[in-house]
Amino acid sequence: MADYVEDFNNGGNITSDWWPAGSTVKLCRVNWDSSYRDIVIFDTEQERNSWFDNLSDYFSYTIENMSYLKPRQAIKVPVPYSTAYRYNYIVVTNPASPKYAEMRLFYFISQADYVAPSTTMLTLQLDVIMSYQFNTYIGSSFVERGHVAQANNSYRSLISNGFYQRAMRRYLDVPEGLDVGSDYVTVDTECISISEDGYYVILISTADLRADPGTINNPSLKTANGDNVVNVPSACNVYALESADFRNYMARMQGYPWVTQCIIAAYAFPKKLILTTQQTEIGGITAYKIVDVVSQTLNPGNDSRIGEVTNMFSRLQSKISAAVKHDKFCVFPYSFIEITANTGTSVLLKPQYFYADSITLMGICCALYPFARIGVVPWNYGGMGQGEGASTYSVTWTDLNNVQHVSSLPVNEALSNALWMADFPMFSIVNNSYISYMASTAHGRAYSYEAAGWQLARTNLATNLSYEQAQGAMATEQMNRNIQNDMSRLGMGVSFGTGMVGAAGSLIGGNLGGAAAQAAGTLLNAGMSQAQYAASNQQFQNSLAQQQYVAGSNYQLARQAMNGDYEMAIKSINSTVQDAALRPPSMVGQSGGDVLAISNGLYNITVNFKMITRAVQERIADFWSRYGYQVNEFMPGSFRPLKNLKVMTHFSYWKMRECYLQNSYANNDEIMAIKGILERGTTVWATPNYIGSINLEINEVNEYKHDWSY
Repeated sequence: MADYVEDFNNGGNITSDWWPAGSTVKLCRVNWDSSYRDIVIFDTEQERNSWFDNLSDYFSYTIENMSYLKPRQAIKVPVPYSTAYRYNYIVVTNPASPKYAEMRLFYFISQADYVAPSTTMLTLQLDVIMSYQFNTYIGSSFVERGHVAQANNSYRSLISNGFYQRAMRRYLDVPEGLDVGSDYVTVDTECISISEDGYYVILISTADLRADPGTINNPSLKTANGDNVVNVPSACNVYALESADFRNYMARMQGYPWVTQCIIAAYAFPKKLILTTQQTEIGGITAYKIVDVVSQTLNPGNDSRIGEVTNMFSRLQSKISAAVKHDKFCVFPYSFIEITANTGTSVLLKPQYFYADSITLMGICCALYPFARIGVVPWNYGGMGQGEGASTYSVTWTDLNNVQHVSSLPVNEALSNALWMADFPMFSIVNNSYISYMASTAHGRAYSYEAAGWQLARTNLATNLSYEQAQGAMATEQMNRNIQNDMSRLGMGVSFGTGMVGAAGSLIGGNLGGAAAQAAGTLLNAGMSQAQYAASNQQFQNSLAQQQYVAGSNYQLARQAMNGDYEMAIKSINSTVQDAALRPPSMVGQSGGDVLAISNGLYNITVNFKMITRAVQERIADFWSRYGYQVNEFMPGSFRPLKNLKVMTHFSYWKMRECYLQNSYANNDEIMAIKGILERGTTVWATPNYIGSINLEINEVNEYKHDWSY
């Protein structure tokens, strides 16, 4: 039998299914088992053999005859059951001979059965890892997870050279599927002020505020001639005032509400974002026309940098609260960067997608209401570039004034992840409604006064004319009466003379009685005529006096009514002025916007570094410390010994989806067993003494390991 064995193994080694005579069988205890969740790989055979030789608790004997281990069958050993059941491992040392070197085989004791007082039946399972670790070589493999991600030389080289974001994007941005908790905490903060230079108050007016406003009795109002605010045309005029000068301007214009009522908007805008202005003057106060604002896309030559946050990786790493400060805590979803303006809106960014170890914030804005808006752009976010100025493209465009521009834009996600601010504080303007009314009715009231005076004068003229006409009519009647009186007197004279002549004739004619009678009749007629004349004149005088009374009384009544109407008209005009004095002040423009942030110094850009909570960090850190990071990559390479799997100082976890092995001595089942161990996942221990008692915190990358790069 011995000759057969020697002939069968003339390659220089024996197989694991037989123990030649003279072999030493050593029963011992080890702290790993046949599940292969933990395996031990020594650097050299001498180190392995020395460890087993130095075991203090063991039982050994020497085989006198060759023993053959049939597959899946137990073997009888001359060991009492009371001794054999205490051990879980067997080391068989095959002695050296002229044809083969000494070889050791290692077995797990799966079961011990009593046979006789000095004989025990043992069911053994070959420990393929311990038996073949120096004969097995691993080739290209697809690694699912393990400590190789932390020990990867390519990753560590990027970190040591300061290319943190490249390292994180390339090697740490692999999903783990771990519970990161329900909330994040802020671990670091940096504030970038956009209000350090103060604010302009921008006025938009439908009137030209530079024009002379006139006086309250002679107001003047000139319509706005339009403005052009950084390539955005406006039919209104736009002025920017220092915030203190805004109050001074409103104080000066308190007496000119017909001008200030034309201001349709007044709002605050950070001076830092307005680059150039043109000086002008309104109401004796210095004002500015807005010429240019911060805008990276509008003109790359402008100073559009709002601020920069540096040392992002080291700041995040220093704030890791877990006992083991894994670099992977610096990537999303374990950390993220929040950019906020403290207005209730924010932008969340993944640290690994910055292509530098800094956050460069650029500004882009429009200062003209109602389009006023500020964009804070993380300029170096989400691209493939390696520096701030890398990976840009140009675009030619024409603005609303038909002026052509060339913009330089980054090839990344910066504009898609901009923080937009639009709710600017807006102010109302209070106007004196009384002054405004007085000014707006100045010419109307002057006309009303003139119209009332003219009405008085016209009525006075009409009254005087009517009175004079009545006086003229009475004078005409008097003159006509005088003519009638003259004619009456003349008639009476003629009649009296004729009668007397006739009487005289009768007397001459000798008719004395007839003459006397005729003379008496004449005298009688003359007396009656005189009486009628006097009565008629008295009646005329009475009628004339009545007409004179009526004309005088009508004249007096018309004069009193005319004066009363004039006084009432004046009182009506004055009453409107008195009522206007009680009008409440009016307001123009609008109140609103986020004044709270400005009034409390919060209208700034705040960059918050956020991480998962410490409790969650500790749980994840323990998992990573024990099982490494997710890899999910194919690692090509030449075949290397299993000892190169020891990438950490104490233990290294490996889980492969497939691997290629070489072993000239193991059979197919044994090779498949080794592959199965690696593909299911196993922990490679540097020495058996560490198993089950190691502190996770002391396991570090083995700087003297074989290079693993992918």
